Amino acid sequence: MTFGFWVMLLNSQYERVLWKSLRKAFPNMPKSDRKRKNVSSPCNSFRKLRNRIFHHEAICWDLDYVTCLHANLITVLGWMNADMPAWLAPIDPFDNVCVSIRKAMGWR
Repeated sequence: MTFGFWVMLLNSQYERVLWKSLRKAFPNMPKSDRKRKNVSSPCNSFRKLRNRIFHHEAICWDLDYVTCLHANLITVLGWMNADMPAWLAPIDPFDNVCVSIRKAMGWR
């Protein structure tokens, strides 16, 4: 199944049918926040970024936005597996790549 398929399952049209079961995939999400829209929104943002990358479109047009998406991705992964953010930290090159891009572009 494609990433888009899984993200689509989080859309509002499936809330009554699927969300009760799907929310169990996010056991570490704070219960007060465990609403379909709070998972669907960031996942749809990830899907849009993934599609931009897949279609060879520029993604560095707003590094602050991409940085926010990256932080949200780490958060969502943590909702699924509490160990994931710590496991990713030493192997995630994102911050170093952003610094390199900012230097190369003469940005702050």
